[in-house]
Amino acid sequence: VKSAVLKNPRITAEEVLTLAKSRSVDGDLLRQLGSEKEWLRHYAVRQSLVQNPKTPVTVSLTLIRGLRERDIRMLARSKNVPGVIQQAAQRLIVQRGR
Repeated sequence: VKSAVLKNPRITAEEVLTLAKSRSVDGDLLRQLGSEKEWLRHYAVRQSLVQNPKTPVTVSLTLIRGLRERDIRMLARSKNVPGVIQQAAQRLIVQRGR
């Protein structure tokens, strides 16, 4: 049922952002949300997906490159994200520092 919500033409960006931030949403729904280009245009949705620990790692790793430097630094120090995401954020900081 929740996947049908994303296909509803009346859903707003604020509602999608609420779904992306929610820690009770299923990982498959977050994967589906991470593949919708329409919603990924919104920076807040991308940021929320990467910060959500239930987002599949493959989705988070593709989205992390499009985040701002400040947000990547926050991810590198965050204990609420998977270790793989923390390490990827730390590598990005080193790469961008050069």
